[in-house]
Amino acid sequence: MRSDGRGASMRPRVFRPGEIVFLEGMHGEEAFLLKEGAVEIFRSSGSGEVVLATITPGDIFGEMALVDSRPRSASARCVGVVVATPIPRRLLEQELARSPMIVRALVERYIRIIRDANRRLGD
Repeated sequence: MRSDGRGASMRPRVFRPGEIVFLEGMHGEEAFLLKEGAVEIFRSSGSGEVVLATITPGDIFGEMALVDSRPRSASARCVGVVVATPIPRRLLEQELARSPMIVRALVERYIRIIRDANRRLGD
């Protein structure tokens, strides 16, 4: 098992094609660093599903619920086999706490903008 040096488990997880990583409305305790594969971020709307983004290797997804402690604004579904490393809430909070205040303010602002855009796209 790998560790970030602070005791948080950083072992990659393997997800099956079509597997849901998390659902819209869920409480989030971890984000993910995508190592292999692709993940669709989508919302349910009155007319079906709206794909908001496709995550590719090197991207992080699921971070918004950790930063603002609100329920997840969208769902994440694997496109093919996916390998992703979980980033625990505690680790992300520690890293943000070490960041300059302006960086934290920008991250929080961008998350508000994205949540608002996601809400409008899903309506």
